[in-house]
Amino acid sequence: MTQTRLIACASLLLLLMTPSWGQREKRTDTAPRPAMEQKYYPSNSYYFDRPAESMMEELPLGNGRLGMLSDGALRHQRVTLNESSMWSGSIDSLALNRDAAKHLPKIRELLFAGRHKDAEALIYKTFVCGGKGSGHGEGSKVPYGSYEVGGFLHLDWGRDIPNPSYKRSLDLTYGISTETIETWGQPYRMKTYYTSYTHDVNVITIYNQAISARTDTLRLSLSRPENGTSTVSDGLLMLSGDLPNGKGGKGLHYAIVAKPYLLHGGKVISRGNELLIVNASVIQILIAHNTNYYNPQLSPTAHGVEQIIKAAGITSAILERDHRAAFSSQMGRVSMRIGKGNAKVENLPIDKRLEAYHKDPQSDPNLASLYMQFGRYLLLSSTRKGALPPNLQGIWTNLIQAPWNSDYHLNINLQMNYWPSEKGNLSETVLPLTSWVEGLLPSGRETARAFYGGKGWVTHILGNVWGFTAPGEHPSWGATNTGAAWLCQHLFNHYLYTQDREYLRRIYPILKGASQFFLSTLVRDPNNGYLVTAPTTSPENHYLAPDGSVVAVSAGSTMDNQIIRELFTNTRTSALALGERVFADSLVRTLSELMPTTIAPDGRIMEWLSNYKETEPHHRHVSHLYGLFPGNEITREKTPDLIAAARKSLDARGASSTSWSMAWKVNLRARLGDAEEAYDVLNMLLRPVAALDPQSHKPYGSGTNNNLFSSHPPFQIDGNFGGAAGIMEMLLQSETGSITPLPALPKAWGEGAITGLKVIGNATCSLEWDQSQPGKLTHFLLEAHAPYSHILSLPEGLTSYQLRLNGRMLIPSTLLKGGRLYLPPMKAGDRLELSAR
Repeated sequence: MTQTRLIACASLLLLLMTPSWGQREKRTDTAPRPAMEQKYYPSNSYYFDRPAESMMEELPLGNGRLGMLSDGALRHQRVTLNESSMWSGSIDSLALNRDAAKHLPKIRELLFAGRHKDAEALIYKTFVCGGKGSGHGEGSKVPYGSYEVGGFLHLDWGRDIPNPSYKRSLDLTYGISTETIETWGQPYRMKTYYTSYTHDVNVITIYNQAISARTDTLRLSLSRPENGTSTVSDGLLMLSGDLPNGKGGKGLHYAIVAKPYLLHGGKVISRGNELLIVNASVIQILIAHNTNYYNPQLSPTAHGVEQIIKAAGITSAILERDHRAAFSSQMGRVSMRIGKGNAKVENLPIDKRLEAYHKDPQSDPNLASLYMQFGRYLLLSSTRKGALPPNLQGIWTNLIQAPWNSDYHLNINLQMNYWPSEKGNLSETVLPLTSWVEGLLPSGRETARAFYGGKGWVTHILGNVWGFTAPGEHPSWGATNTGAAWLCQHLFNHYLYTQDREYLRRIYPILKGASQFFLSTLVRDPNNGYLVTAPTTSPENHYLAPDGSVVAVSAGSTMDNQIIRELFTNTRTSALALGERVFADSLVRTLSELMPTTIAPDGRIMEWLSNYKETEPHHRHVSHLYGLFPGNEITREKTPDLIAAARKSLDARGASSTSWSMAWKVNLRARLGDAEEAYDVLNMLLRPVAALDPQSHKPYGSGTNNNLFSSHPPFQIDGNFGGAAGIMEMLLQSETGSITPLPALPKAWGEGAITGLKVIGNATCSLEWDQSQPGKLTHFLLEAHAPYSHILSLPEGLTSYQLRLNGRMLIPSTLLKGGRLYLPPMKAGDRLELSAR
């Protein structure tokens, strides 16, 4: 069917199945109108008092598949439309370098002989992906592809607004953005935006409150810089096209369909590729956006029309009510406050609030609460069951060629996106990651055979929607082969947090396959006698070899060993739970032959398996501390010597860095129990990107953009997710063997509360604290959602307290062992409450 016939059929279908224009215009069931002004903005919202000057001031909206941003301009407004599968490129059969494995013995021989530079040179020639790889981060026109903007909705009004007073806000609880405009102190125009969580369309509602606003002519149009054709037919705006497959042909087909409904009078006129709206009091614009990624047989245009029909069949009030209820039911699981708040500072526009915080963090402690909730909000908004995981920019971009393709970097970045998922009580968001990882297995098995002659499956640093698993085109960063093993940590953690045995059965083949890869490819290093990965890297870092050369590729690294130990341990636990003892025993034998995490003569943790000197002491990656966080090999209770060495390593690395690195360091400091250091680096993460570095007198660049997007630079969302997780980690930990309240509470957070955080064993925790009280913890509530035996580690100094299980008093002394409370086995519905006395 031609595009013209398809549009005609879709238009006819829409006209047949929805009320006529006249009927639609007379509707009075308009969406609830937000209050024109609020004197106090709660911690779960923020606002600007002017339109956006760039994407880094636009307010992000999303339902996990769709994304939307608006610049909020008064006259010529642009709304950016995103959809998580808007990827150019295609499956790249050339990426599988089938000659790679035959060079592997020589590469290893050179590495073990100490000829590191020669080994690296050979790797550059023989042990990289075939084809063009990721295009060195610019892959939109090669098979690897890039995540791309969907398109832009333009709203143009006929005249300027005299003497405007302006506000646009984002409510994180409900996932709704509001713009209000007054002129000469009187209401003029108001707009609300949301991406429906229940009906999967974007919704923009415009209230022309002043008579002069109604007489403005609103011109609506859709555009895209390339690979898009805009048309108008029977009141529908359509933008459709094919993204390039990177091989000279067509890739994914997409379509954006938009339709305005006049809910209280007015007229729509078609003119060229625009729709003109005049004399309308209330305008509701429904926007559908789809690709055929999930179903090659799907017509994105026809499906978009169908989605609009369904959404239009619901009153606008119910449409918004349903979205609010669904979105807030997940966002509302966690709440946080620090102190009683400072209304004067919290009521500032967000750009001014960031500036005030940078000058005096103690003036606005609840900015940390907002940032934590913003991280949860971004995760909920950028992924959902049936869609894709959040990419490097979540779901939001306004570019054809996104930075680094906005792909899935697997040496920390994608994994970091999921750090707030479990503890932040958004466990459902891990399901899209699980499905994506399952989709990697066929390619990962081929890569294991072609590059290593190995069993199981493997992936390296690069990931896209086309199953790319080969090493990157640049071995200094592309040779890392523990991406699959690290991903497995998140899958197994989901089991630990949910106690879902059916899920464990689902993921066990993934864990087993990742383990089989290392069982079949680890080789013995003749220099130290241990089994090692070779070749590998300590992600993106370089070292000084004994011959003076600067190299990245090595035989083994500390991070590799920590991840493989974790993978084998988790896989063994899973195997035993599912009755595979023989395979579990094979993992134990290999575990004993991995080099343990080792302290160097200078007291730091060695980053490589030999005591090489790093060439960049303040490198952004802190990979050799994986075992501290996100792993749990290094703990204060079990490995105090390694804790001291980790602290020394972190001190040497320094705090200020790219945003995602600073976010990682918040979590690392929290695991160390270094409250003030965690607080200091969090404050660096929250600094405005335009703030001046006192040493260089230039803008930092890294930190937080005005709309709270994290800046690498450029915008990279992992800093948001990592920072949110870090704040939660400072207040509650459970992955190190026990539930630990307030492990890194800074003095500046003198009094506060957090509710609804998840812990290992499928339970939620709520706690209150007061620095003026002994032990600081004043109240703790543990609510079980599955059978589990929890262990509770209390803050130092807390010696007088009451403990009740389902209202029944417990005797703490009977539960104490080694400074921990070994709680009675709990079942779903049980409540354990601790109150300080």
